[in-house]
Amino acid sequence: MIRTANKSMRGLGLSMASRVQAGAGFTSGPSRSASGLSLEDIALQPRGQGAGGRSSVSGFVATVFGATGFGGKYVVDALGKIGSVVVVPYRGTEWSYKHLKVLGDLGQIVPVQFDPCDPNSITSVISRSNVVINLIGKTWDTKNYSLNDSNNLIPQLIAAVAKEKQIKKLIHVSALGASPDSPSEWARTKYAGEEGVREVFPEATIIRPSTLYGYDDRLLYAWSTLTRYWPFIPDLGSDFMNRRIAPVYVGDFAAAILETLRNPDCDGRTFELGGGELTNRELVEWVRTNLHFDHKKILPVPAPVIKAVATFSEYTQRKPRFTADELEFFGSTDVVPSGKLPGFDDLNILPKDIRSNALPFIRHFRLPVFHNMD
Repeated sequence: MIRTANKSMRGLGLSMASRVQAGAGFTSGPSRSASGLSLEDIALQPRGQGAGGRSSVSGFVATVFGATGFGGKYVVDALGKIGSVVVVPYRGTEWSYKHLKVLGDLGQIVPVQFDPCDPNSITSVISRSNVVINLIGKTWDTKNYSLNDSNNLIPQLIAAVAKEKQIKKLIHVSALGASPDSPSEWARTKYAGEEGVREVFPEATIIRPSTLYGYDDRLLYAWSTLTRYWPFIPDLGSDFMNRRIAPVYVGDFAAAILETLRNPDCDGRTFELGGGELTNRELVEWVRTNLHFDHKKILPVPAPVIKAVATFSEYTQRKPRFTADELEFFGSTDVVPSGKLPGFDDLNILPKDIRSNALPFIRHFRLPVFHNMD
């Protein structure tokens, strides 16, 4: 929605909550996928049929909001590998979901166009599902959606509709560092989204991952781009460079979501997911060394300058590598698990450390002469 529609979006959310409390139902006609398949054609099948691969029947019919994003394709892949039906709500053209069609068996990946601000549209795309996974979230404002829309209001709307339709399982993905007291608007809206989802769907499982990394991410690719193409590597100040992070491989993140789906003991719990810990400075030095740019110096850049560059990129790039709000967040918060909530250990998953796992994702940033070196 455009900026001027923010107030009506909030009104929609309030109206939604009142309808849920009143027990009102949502009605809509059958929604059809891009291939003409009606969601009414999806039949729930008993779990556990087959040998366990993509041609088996897992019993999950999952609507994955945000499936077309970075983490979404790995979640769809994990579900497709075990023979799940995956409904993929999308807003754009067929290019939005085209790469997802091959991640499941024939007819198992069902893309359906929807409007994230319309309760009836959300009802339609979850009408045949027994699982709803919400990955929708943004780290910057767009001309259509604010941070509050993407991280708070839309997740609440999805949770309210899921509760009304008696969906068995809801998984909401938030983020490590979400806090009502954060100087970052992104972190505050993430926390508000958690609270709103928990209020309307108490049994929801909330996942708080640290920064995700993998092919075409926003962590490794940002530093690799700066290392390869800038004349020097910017030092963003001690507050930022010395903060600790625990990046999570996106494949481990998808495995964790799959495990919470399988395990009923995860209902109503919040999980904090973190990988190997290191500082931002250690990550930058690791990227520089492994790209063979050791000759490039790490030089301090005044905070106003780098914030101006970040702000400029927000307005000139469709997908900015970093934003001013992110600089504020990472400069004030250690993005590591608190140790007070369950994590990867409780899901029997051993996360991959970024320093031993990430080189294949950034190797192409090397100069040709170093490309095949270890």
